[in-house]
Amino acid sequence: RALVLGTISGAVEMAIQSDETPEDLRNSVTSKAGTTEAGLAALRRDGLLDELLRKTVQAAYDRACALH
Repeated sequence: RALVLGTISGAVEMAIQSDETPEDLRNSVTSKAGTTEAGLAALRRDGLLDELLRKTVQAAYDRACALH
C-alpha cells in the first residue's frame, strides 16, 4: 500500500511541477523493451483500456453536471 501510494503521490507531484505532458514524463521513465513498456502495451493492446478510461471520466463528468 505504501509503495503504491508513494508512487502515485510522486507521479502527481512531478506532473504538477513539470511543464512536460504526462505522456512525455511517462516516456522519460519508460525503458525501451522494459517491464513498464511491456505492461502498458498489454493494457493498451486492444484499445479497450483507453475507451474504458474515456467512458469513466465522461460518466463522472455527466454525474457532476447532474448534481450541480
